[in-house]
Amino acid sequence: MWNPEDYLTVYEQPADKADPGGLAPLFYQQACRQTLSAPGFALIQFSRHTNSQSLRRWMVALKQALAALHLEHAHIRRCS
Repeated sequence: MWNPEDYLTVYEQPADKADPGGLAPLFYQQACRQTLSAPGFALIQFSRHTNSQSLRRWMVALKQALAALHLEHAHIRRCS
């Protein structure tokens, strides 16, 4: 069983103030694991009200940042 600190990130601002590119490495490490030492999932909680449009934009930007990280990591593993 995982403790919340292993997968939960609480962000004190609404989604439109969060930097998905800056948070992507943490979420990648939590969710895209190579061993069983990471949870395999990540959860972010925005502490302040976030409207659905801002949240959707943020999630799309996070997906793009995670995809870029995945390609980078896949290239490093392939070239090693």
